[in-house]
Order: sequence, then C-alpha cells, then structure tokens
Amino acid sequence: MFSNPGPETAGALDSPVNIVFATDQDQLIGLLAAIVSIHRNSRRHRQHRFYVVTDAESYLGLQEALDKFVRPLGIHVTLVEFRPSEFLLNHMRINHGPRIERVSNFSRFYLAETLPEIDKIIYLDSDLIVTGDIEDLWNLARLDRQIIACVPAGPHSYDRIGSFYRGHPALAHLDEHEEFFNAGVYVTKLREWERWNVLAEIERWMQLHRQESTGLFDLGTQPLLNLVFYRAYEHLGREWNVIGLGDKEPHELDRDLLQRAKLLHWKGPCKPWRADGRFKELWQPYNVVGELASQFA
Repeated sequence: MFSNPGPETAGALDSPVNIVFATDQDQLIGLLAAIVSIHRNSRRHRQHRFYVVTDAESYLGLQEALDKFVRPLGIHVTLVEFRPSEFLLNHMRINHGPRIERVSNFSRFYLAETLPEIDKIIYLDSDLIVTGDIEDLWNLARLDRQIIACVPAGPHSYDRIGSFYRGHPALAHLDEHEEFFNAGVYVTKLREWERWNVLAEIERWMQLHRQESTGLFDLGTQPLLNLVFYRAYEHLGREWNVIGLGDKEPHELDRDLLQRAKLLHWKGPCKPWRADGRFKELWQPYNVVGELASQFA
C-alpha cells in the first residue's frame, strides 16, 4: 500500500539521529534507562537528538527528571506536549488491558503533526534498553521500498501481536500465517506519513473498531499499525527487538538470540523496575535513579 519513491540519500556523518519516545509519568523510570542505554552504547552519541512526546499531566514531572538525570550527561532531549484531538479522545478503545489505554500510547500516530521539523525517526517504547549502537539501526533501515521498518514477531503473531478477532468480516483479508510486528520499535519517515495520508487510514480503523459492538481486536495501538502496514513494512533483524522479557507467563527465551540482542524489550506487565519484574539484571546497569525506582513498583 505504501512505498517510498526511491532509495534514501546517505546522510552526512554529522547528520543527527532522531530518536522519539511517546510516554508518560508511569513509564518515567523506563524512559530514563532507555535514553541512558542508547547514550552509553553509541560511538557518536553527540549526534543523537531525543524527542519525548508526553501529555500535559506528565510534562512537568518528565521535565524535572530529564533535567536531573539525563541532560547533565550532555544528552540533547526535547520534551514536547501532546494535545489530543476530540477524535482521538472519542475513539480510543482497549478491549483488554486498561493499563495501555493512555493518550500517550496513541500519540505515536500523530508524530508527523507533533514533530513537523523532522523526517526520519527511530520510534521506541520506554520499556526497553538498547545494547547495540543505535546508529546501526538507523543505517540498517533503508526505507527505499517501504516507509516503515519493523522487526517481524515470528510465528503465531496473529494472536500474540495482533490480538485480532477471528471471523470479523473487516479482517477477512488477514492471513493468520503472516508475520506481524511488535510496534514498540520502528524506523519511519514522518513526511511520508503525510504524503500517503497514513493518519487518515489509522483513524478509519479506529472508527470502525469503536463502532463495532465487540470491536476488532483486544489491544490498542499495535493492531492498528499492523492493519495499516499489513504486508507493507521493511523487515529488520530480530536482534533489534527481542521481546518476551516482560511477559506475565514465563517462557523459555532463545538464549542465542539474547546473546546477539541489540535491543531488549520488556513488552508486557512485568517491567524490570517493578516488584514482579523479570530479567532485572539486564536492565539494572542503566537504572540512573537507583532506589527511587522502587516508587514505581
């Protein structure tokens, strides 16, 4: 559906790498660790430009935390307040998992409007750490045929990632064997979102999901992005989004993949800063607030 008109022109060595988070006060501890992990594990960290998009209620708290823990390290961070439209407020719907029914979770759809001065970005959730060099991910995503690059989530992702409702006519075109993607990590071009009216397509699915008595799926933003970019995304290596570390039901993770991982993602409720968090030993080295993290347990 969406395609880029041609190969990306290689940027100058001093061109900035734009890294975007859409988050709120509840994810503050994770956000700080994520930013610090990127900073520590990069060769040219001074070229990074971080953008944190948040809601009005979280703005001051995030500003204070960034001033105290992040900016003194020489990290360039721009905090942006997101003001939701009436459409968004009236069409957010989460059938399962109320913890993710937050304006900040949906604000990623509006980044082209919120950040008009930038184009290519790396979007990241706040519940992850980056152990590789983020610039490698930036360069890996060529975006020469598609306008978004993501990591396929592997077999059975129709249920695990999409949480789609089988049998609904609006979803009849979906192949259950297709590899869907986790939307917590992606590289995209915001100006192409404008060119292809991606937001209008997202809002069309949001409206249909709201109008249907049962809805179309359990979760909120992830199925929407998978519907809009169905079979239309550039595939990135699995090491750039290793998920499963925060799942409530423990399962065996691919140890070889963990060894090769360049990005560890605590998708799920068991965040590493919480009392029931898993794999805390992998996250703890980037916990810049120390014991204060327990306040968010």
